[in-house]
Amino acid sequence: MGALVCLALPASAAGKATIASGAKLLGFGAITGDVLAQSGGTLSPGFPGTSTCLTIQGKMTLAAGSTLELRITPAPPCKVPGGVVATGAVSVAGAKLVVDLGLTPLKAGDKVTLVGVPGTAPATGTFAGLAEGAVTTLIGPSSTKVAITYKGGDGNDIAIRVVQNECADAQLNDCDTNATCTDTSLAFTCACKTGYSGDGKTCKDVDECADSKLNTCDANAACTNTAGAFTCACKTGYSGDGKTCKDVDECADSKLNTCDANAACTNTAGAFTCACKAGYSGDGKTCKDVDECADSKLNTCDA
Repeated sequence: MGALVCLALPASAAGKATIASGAKLLGFGAITGDVLAQSGGTLSPGFPGTSTCLTIQGKMTLAAGSTLELRITPAPPCKVPGGVVATGAVSVAGAKLVVDLGLTPLKAGDKVTLVGVPGTAPATGTFAGLAEGAVTTLIGPSSTKVAITYKGGDGNDIAIRVVQNECADAQLNDCDTNATCTDTSLAFTCACKTGYSGDGKTCKDVDECADSKLNTCDANAACTNTAGAFTCACKTGYSGDGKTCKDVDECADSKLNTCDANAACTNTAGAFTCACKAGYSGDGKTCKDVDECADSKLNTCDA
């Protein structure tokens, strides 16, 4: 069919509108019926250089190979800046999307709804080459990179968001200082760093020492919790890096034990014991000679 022109709101056109290959439907107001753009056809709400606001009281189906042309104005006359609202199901599978910013100033992070989709179900399919989160450049006085989403507006509208890296500026994201900020085409995500737990916006230190499964300290090491990490130190009587601890044989080096020279040193796990040798008495750390002659029970001399 030829171009449909609605001169002023609330002008309307009744019946189903089919846009054949090579045809373009322009105008604003309301179409009280379904709209089908066939391959090669173009749906272009408004007029070049004018505001857009088109309500389709029915389904909007853009066949693969068709085109949706939208012009964003600084002060749109309707609730959807993109200018298209459908009351029925929306399908855009394989259609081409062309968005002209005109003189509309958009800054990083701005979001603009292009197509209002009814209910809660998203549009069927995606525009050609523009899957969820895809980045494209809009027509305008300057190149503006935007990411597209089919989950915008109230949750299922087709919208764009001017690309920016919120992670490059702490004032643009609400990630915790102990979280890693990851920029995405549509927004950003926060994830607590190793050693911290939480939702990324709030991160608390994990006490790895409270659970042996969370630390790599040896069973014979002392675990000390630190901010976002932990340290291991072998206990007295053991040597190593804390993650691997081996028993120290204190008896092999007199400098490592306190046994008397007249005592026998016995190595134990992590320690040692001292016992006075025969002929000496004491606690092993101090041994004194026993005078066996002073007590007949202690010697074997004949009477």
